[in-house]
Amino acid sequence: MKKSLLFIMGLFLTFSVSVSANSIDEVKYKAAKAISILKADGYHIKSAKAGYLNEKGYKTFSITLYKGNTYQFIGVGDSNVKDLDVKIYDENWHLVEKDTDSSSVSIAMITPKWTGTFYVKTKIYRGHGYWVQLSAWK
Repeated sequence: MKKSLLFIMGLFLTFSVSVSANSIDEVKYKAAKAISILKADGYHIKSAKAGYLNEKGYKTFSITLYKGNTYQFIGVGDSNVKDLDVKIYDENWHLVEKDTDSSSVSIAMITPKWTGTFYVKTKIYRGHGYWVQLSAWK
């Protein structure tokens, strides 16, 4: 599992997509690659959220997570996004997991100890642009 996370990080940090059409195509391509890697590792895609954010902008989504399943939250940004982060909060808004690096890819993994509503906050700390936030489970 850790191996797939490292592979995803390496893929997006070292592979530069030449996008002449627009940044939306770039982020779609990166998201498709992440989905392929997650599925190959036995994950099922639960949701995909996307949008455009300016620097320091964020979006928060609620999601039901089930006890015993392992979830990965992978966010990817276009080449204008320099630092994309994800934070996972429980129903009481206590931080339970977060991405800790400074790149255009965010990865957080959680295996909840209870079934309930959780909140996923995607934020662009540096840069601006299009992003996709995937959630997957197994």
